Amino acid sequence: MENLHAFVRRFVFLGLLLLALGDVRACGARSPYFGEGAQVLQGHSYANDREFVIKHIDMHLKVNFADKTIEGWVEYDLVHAYLLDNRKPGSVPPYHFNPITGNHILLLDHRDMDVLGVYGGGAYDKKTGSLKSKAKRLTYSVGVGTADSLLFGKPLQIEVPRSQSKIVIHYKTRPSAGALQWLSPAQTYDQTHPFLFSQSQAILARTWIPLQDKPSVRFTYSAEVKVVCAAAGGATADANGHRSSREDCIGGEDPDINPTDFNVVMSAVKLGNPEGDLILNNKVHRFEQKKPIPSYLMAIAVGSFGYKSLGKNTGVYAEHKLLDKAVWEFADLQKMVDAASDMFGEYAWGDYNVLVLPPSFPFGGMENPVVTFATPTIIAGDRSLVSLLAHELAHSWSGNLVTNRTWDDFWLNEGFTVYVESRIMERLYGADYADMLRVLGKGELDKTLGWMMKESPDDSHLRLHLGDRDPDEGLTDIAYEKGRFFLMMLEQLYGRKAFDELLNHHFKRYAFGTVTTDLFLADLKAFHEKNAQTLGVMLWSNFEPLVAAWIDGGGLPAPGVGGFPKLESKAFQRVEQQVSKFLVSGEPLHSGYSVPCDASVIDTTGFTTHHWLHLLRQLHTRADGSPGRLSRDEMAGLDARFGFTQTQNAEIACDWFVLAIQSDYRPAYQAMHDFLLKVGRRKFLMPIYEALLAQYVVRDGKYEPAFAQGKEMATEIFLQAEPGYHSVAARSLRELLGLPLSGGSGR
Repeated sequence: MENLHAFVRRFVFLGLLLLALGDVRACGARSPYFGEGAQVLQGHSYANDREFVIKHIDMHLKVNFADKTIEGWVEYDLVHAYLLDNRKPGSVPPYHFNPITGNHILLLDHRDMDVLGVYGGGAYDKKTGSLKSKAKRLTYSVGVGTADSLLFGKPLQIEVPRSQSKIVIHYKTRPSAGALQWLSPAQTYDQTHPFLFSQSQAILARTWIPLQDKPSVRFTYSAEVKVVCAAAGGATADANGHRSSREDCIGGEDPDINPTDFNVVMSAVKLGNPEGDLILNNKVHRFEQKKPIPSYLMAIAVGSFGYKSLGKNTGVYAEHKLLDKAVWEFADLQKMVDAASDMFGEYAWGDYNVLVLPPSFPFGGMENPVVTFATPTIIAGDRSLVSLLAHELAHSWSGNLVTNRTWDDFWLNEGFTVYVESRIMERLYGADYADMLRVLGKGELDKTLGWMMKESPDDSHLRLHLGDRDPDEGLTDIAYEKGRFFLMMLEQLYGRKAFDELLNHHFKRYAFGTVTTDLFLADLKAFHEKNAQTLGVMLWSNFEPLVAAWIDGGGLPAPGVGGFPKLESKAFQRVEQQVSKFLVSGEPLHSGYSVPCDASVIDTTGFTTHHWLHLLRQLHTRADGSPGRLSRDEMAGLDARFGFTQTQNAEIACDWFVLAIQSDYRPAYQAMHDFLLKVGRRKFLMPIYEALLAQYVVRDGKYEPAFAQGKEMATEIFLQAEPGYHSVAARSLRELLGLPLSGGSGR
């Protein structure tokens, strides 16, 4: 009897093993691996890049405006990193593998998409645009994950045989894909064609391409993109090749819109015809990025737009009615590239182009290699807001060339970039101009610290410890402005010539690689100790605590050697004098502000956008130090004199609308409402909505808080405007207004 039981146990085990093997070989079946490696979110990613590293991807994408999807066939070149591990068995990390098949498990980040199949390399037929008949299917499944799937998605698990160095993933994005914004013609500048653009930073690349979505992994890529004519249900034609409805082809109001009307740009060099190569009544847009980039720099835009050159390797894309305005506004773009290259080393990305996006773009700009995406709100008609272009260009060195290894080190990206931006602006427009920008930046930083030191003081450190929090929570003025002022302190300590040597060494040493705060500090220490005597600065043992206060300390260090740098603007001194004249023209002489201040005393001769912004921000505080609630009469006087409510300058409009809300100046509310419906840039949306929530109203001649009224107004406007906002802006505002979250990036 005992032998019989042993036989039965062996028989049952063999049957289970055969069932398991059959399950493993089935495409799409759940992989029953028993490796020790866990599906744990690390560094905001599920990717197991210590076992596999993506070195190159080759994409074939079909953009469908009818159902708002991208269908992709992507071939990945993989390095099996675990095969290179020569450490002793006891020190080998727990790998992800299936002990039955011996296959290791590749984990990729993915969200907001449907995986349609995974195959061995060479499975995609470029001629037919479909699967080859002899393609080898690989087992894949979607894991559970350990963190918020709405934000981070879930790990895509793929069994990869040791002999397989290339795999192909066939997938289709969902209309909810957080990185992608699909715009109707009415939401564009020309109002003739729909538009698509992506925004991958920080962790949204995974919503339109399965990837190792973390800044520490860099790869090259090539791509072919088509705009396809497909019915919303997915069928492309009937049995005879005829489509039933032209309206279904693109999804716009005009049935005569064709796929050939569209242009495409990506964060790569465009090959062939700049407008796309015409093949069989459609266009194929081909791209190649030979320089390795991190996933957050993956970018695509599709729309009806033109192009004009601005110099030997610069140019601008924009919708047709906006193109000439953009060309005039960006006239100094080539000078910026030349100045930056002269100071910080050769520009490494070939061409530098700017694509002006529709107003719903949630940021000022995004530094995608080869083609920066930019908001139309920088087209002010006087070239006064082009520092944003200098900022995105500066990323060609800090961020794109040398990348923060983790999102905890994000200040190494943005702090360096803001510093380089100010150097470019100083080289082109002079020290006084750059000083104005620095003072405005300090003002933004002070506002951020005002709430941050109360709510989350640890987030005021340059080096963050985000854990599983949304990395976008680190995209604050701390990384940008505190990081810039730390580097400015180093420049003032060492002198510009010596500091430039340190900076250029940084860009050369880590070019096309990644860097951490610790690596930078080690380089800083070596530089300091080598040059301290020559430069006449304190010993490192005395300087190190001052550096630590910047990197791991809260708030801002006090002014002084090693502390906050010297900062002043001669141009703004005149602005402050004019504000003082205005404020003393009424309130100090008349108790209770019964006689309004007189706007006619302000002399604005020669004012640029930056002068105006400084003036408006000085008005947030009255002469006696009370909060900046100007009376309705005072606001009306300023508006009548300077036309703030009707300004077309978005920077000025934003600050004016905040003042109007604080002062209950209702004549500006309709323009404010229209502005919020038209503009999707988060920099402008957040302060206006925050002001609405904190608004005051005048009752019996006194200002009283009206939170309930403000929230009702803000919510009503937001719900009207949300269809025109990108997910990164919409989610931030939903959090602010206390509305249920509906996906997006969490910004």
